[in-house]
Amino acid sequence: MDYNEINEHLKQVNKDISGMNKEIKQQKKENQQKFNASTLILLNLMSEDMRTFNASEQSIQLAVKGTYEFYKVINKAQLPQSIINSLLHPENTAQQRLPKKPG
Repeated sequence: MDYNEINEHLKQVNKDISGMNKEIKQQKKENQQKFNASTLILLNLMSEDMRTFNASEQSIQLAVKGTYEFYKVINKAQLPQSIINSLLHPENTAQQRLPKKPG
């Protein structure tokens, strides 16, 4: 084996590693999106249940915001603030658009 052959093999190894890194990054992104969708579903169900049991809006806001903050710290949930606000004020949202349930 000469220097050029070794160099070509190393280039191929680097290319393979780069491909695997891209796949891993894509998988992480998909997993984060699924987790965010699950978090949104959970927060929506929680706010709906609390309204069903006539909880005050203040209690609902405290519970939703607190639960979301917990998920952000523990699992790095990332939902736009507008979605959190729509859960807290459903009367301001003509039609809530929830992502399809994962899985």
